[in-house]
Amino acid sequence: IDRIVGKLASINIRTVNLGGNEPIFTNGPNPKDTLLPYIIRSLYDANIIVGLTTAGITLTHLERFYPETLTFLNDMDISLDSPFPEEHNANRGAPLFNHALKALDICNEYGINHTIVMCGMNWNLSDRHIDELIRLAREYRAFVRINFIKPTEPEHMEKVPNAATYYRAASRLLSQCQSVEMGEPLISAAASLPHKGCPCGTKSFRIHSITPDGKVPVSPC
Repeated sequence: IDRIVGKLASINIRTVNLGGNEPIFTNGPNPKDTLLPYIIRSLYDANIIVGLTTAGITLTHLERFYPETLTFLNDMDISLDSPFPEEHNANRGAPLFNHALKALDICNEYGINHTIVMCGMNWNLSDRHIDELIRLAREYRAFVRINFIKPTEPEHMEKVPNAATYYRAASRLLSQCQSVEMGEPLISAAASLPHKGCPCGTKSFRIHSITPDGKVPVSPC
């Protein structure tokens, strides 16, 4: 951790988002062994802005056992696969919807900027889903971000929305929300909205878990 944070500081990295499954499990499956509070504090002390992505488990654990750590977090991304509890829980294979809502409550309690993040797939982009997603965001004073699925394996193709679904969902979202940042070039062009382009591999990169032989792979997002 010290080696990575020192390297990030030396090349003037400004922000780090901690994600990848659940960050609380940074040192094995037992959260009592977690190194996450040390990581967060180390980044904060290096003047690096720290964000965190979770389905809710990590944040609720930090709030319960390491509440002081929350004061060092700049922003939170809370993952939902669906704004409807039964669908989200079924897709995750665990009853996690209430963890997400609790995490949103914690963000409001501690004054942490927070976003509900949903991976846009062919089954969760109906008007009903978009409307409920926006309703939840308003209730919990959250931003909304949809990351439309980008297949990295052949089996992911069955979840990709068709063009009509893609543009209809984007149109419904934009008709009810103010655009803060645009990372989808196709939607940017269709809606005549400015965007900065995809930062992956140019302005951002991914740091992977340490390997058994002590290496830390780095790749584009």
